[in-house]
Amino acid sequence: MPRNVEVKARIAHPGQIEEKLRKRAGEAKLLQQRDVFFRVPHGRLKLRILGEKEHAHLIYYERPDRPEPRASCYSILPVLDPEKTLAFLRQFLDVLGEVRKKRLLFLHGQTRIHLDDVEGLGHFLEIEVVLGPDQTEEEGKAILKDWANWLGVREEDIVPGAYIDLLQHQARKKSFL
Repeated sequence: MPRNVEVKARIAHPGQIEEKLRKRAGEAKLLQQRDVFFRVPHGRLKLRILGEKEHAHLIYYERPDRPEPRASCYSILPVLDPEKTLAFLRQFLDVLGEVRKKRLLFLHGQTRIHLDDVEGLGHFLEIEVVLGPDQTEEEGKAILKDWANWLGVREEDIVPGAYIDLLQHQARKKSFL
C-alpha cells in the first residue's frame, strides 16, 4: 500500500497561508470534493466525488488519530460512475456522514498541501508527504515538520482525526443541547 505522513491543523488566516504557498509552491488547483464515509470494521472508507460528479475515487486508509504528524497507508480505486457506486455501497454499508469542502491543492516535490474550506467546520491546512518505497517515516516527518514550521502551524491547532470525526462531534454536541 502507498504511504504518506500527514498533519491537519485549524487555521485562522487562510489568505495569508495561500499567499506564502503560492510563493514557494506555485499555483494551486481548486477542487470541489464530497466525501461520503462508510462504516467499516477497520480503517476508513470513503467515496470521494470530485466536482459536479465528474469522477470519483473509492479511498481506503488506515491512520492513527493523534495530534502529531502520523503515517497513513492508503488504497485508491478510480470510479467511473459515482452515483451508481454510491447507491451500490449504500446497499450493504452504513453511511457515517458526508464531508463537503473546497480545496486548494498545492504540489511541491513529494509534498501535497491542502487549504480546505470545510462546510460546517471552517478553514484547515493539511500537509501530506508522500513516501517513496524506500523512504522511512522519519524522513517524511522531517519534511513535514519543515513545512509546518515554515507555515507557522502551532501544536494547539493540530487536529487528531478526520473531518468526519469533527462533524460527528459537532452533531453530538448540538443534539445534547
